[in-house]
Amino acid sequence: MKKLFSNMFFWFGIQLFDSKLKKYGGFNHFIAGKIFRWKFTYLVISLRRQWRFEIIHEKPDFYYDGYHNSITFGCLQISYGT
Repeated sequence: MKKLFSNMFFWFGIQLFDSKLKKYGGFNHFIAGKIFRWKFTYLVISLRRQWRFEIIHEKPDFYYDGYHNSITFGCLQISYGT
């Protein structure tokens, strides 16, 4: 189980938006609503310590409170929720 969730964590990153309501801690609704049309629940760009190439999109293994997806190219990872 530890190996499964270790893919989701990163070394350093920036969260571009969180589409939750502001009263629940969401932020940057302009990007979430106007640009991505509320399709994604969050978007994070991060650097990883490991070097890998991997795409995870709506796999049942990464479902909890929604799908947690990621695209990893080398040490750059883009994570997003659907």
